[in-house]
Parts: sequence; structure tokens; C-alpha cells
Amino acid sequence: MRSCGDCVACCIYLRIEDPELDKEGMRHCPHVATDEAEILGKRVCYTGRGCTIHEKKPKTCAGYQCEWLKGHGVDADRPDRCGILVDRSKGIENAIECKPLWDRAFDEPAGRSAIERISQSTGEPALVISFYERHLVRVVGRA
Repeated sequence: MRSCGDCVACCIYLRIEDPELDKEGMRHCPHVATDEAEILGKRVCYTGRGCTIHEKKPKTCAGYQCEWLKGHGVDADRPDRCGILVDRSKGIENAIECKPLWDRAFDEPAGRSAIERISQSTGEPALVISFYERHLVRVVGRA
């Protein structure tokens, strides 16, 4: 069984539309304690001490699992290690969505490898999303 460990990428990246917590995407959750860290040579805040309201966090957060946490990929594919947060696509059935944690993380070797491994593991195509504009960059795998 995998655990998030120090990774808090979903606490920062995801948009949460919940009566208990209305948070825009790519905005730091007020309930997550992070430490600035250097990941793949970039200064980022996707590692930390976790949720400060963990025991009573909103259902949306409590029920969320990225594809790595579900068991896809290898240890190096944890979002804070590879720079890619992979989860279910909300717009396209039977696809995964790969969200870079910093600009062009999907072009770095760790990011490319994670996308390919997780796509292969799930058996679903990976929709690679850009960091700034939130548009499709490419599809990895077969549909």
C-alpha cells in the first residue's frame, strides 16, 4: 500500500469545489503545510508536512487518489519526484490526465518516463496538459 509521504502536489494543483473548501487550481491550500524543496533542479513547494486538518478534511480531498497512489508506475513516479500529477480525466472517459507541476516537466526524462509507465500500467492513453494555458499538448499511448 502506497502513501503520499511528503508529496502534497494535489493540495496545490487541484481545484476543489466543495462547500467546506473552495480552492482554485494551482493555488496553495490554506490547510497544507509545505516546505520549499529542490526537485529535479527546480525550487518548488510540492513536498511538505501534509494537511493540517487531515482528520477532518473535506470529502473531495479525503477521497482523492492520484494514479501513482492507486499503484500505477514506480516509486520514482510519485508526483513530487517526477514533476507530473496523473489522475483520471474528467472530460474524456478511459483516459488519464497528466498535469505538470512546473513548466515543461513533461519534457524532462523523469516526467516522460512517468507518463509512459503510468499510461502503460493503466492501459489508457495519457492526455498531457500544459502548465500555463491548460490545453492538451500531446497524447501518449493508444486510445
